[in-house]
Amino acid sequence: TILSCIGMADSFGTAGEVAVKAQVSSNARPYPRPGAPFKKRWLPFYLVVMALSMLAARFGLMSEVAAECSYMLCASCCCFAGAQAAPKKVKAFLHPLFATIFGSWIAAAIWAFQAGPRIGFFNVLVTYSSWPGAGALIS
Repeated sequence: TILSCIGMADSFGTAGEVAVKAQVSSNARPYPRPGAPFKKRWLPFYLVVMALSMLAARFGLMSEVAAECSYMLCASCCCFAGAQAAPKKVKAFLHPLFATIFGSWIAAAIWAFQAGPRIGFFNVLVTYSSWPGAGALIS
């Protein structure tokens, strides 16, 4: 316990260090930072990458696993950003977490539909949650 008290005393620092920390913290940008990836301005980027991933998979420009991963990663981010940007009344009715999940499921169903009969909705969900799927990358 004596060593922990000494360690705590060292963590407080000198008066000069405290003044420098206060100066740095007052100059810091407030959160959220302007480039946060869940802002509404990122929605077009996510939608474009989703469309390019679908086209790349359709024309064989990317492996289907890589295309599905990039599509679902952007779909999840797009749904989250859209849910966060929703008006307060919509958020009060449908929590952003559930809106993100439902939107991601809709995106998975769209991917399964465009991939053809060999890939179903549940196959997309399994790929999403396992490595190298988008869900594994997010978590």
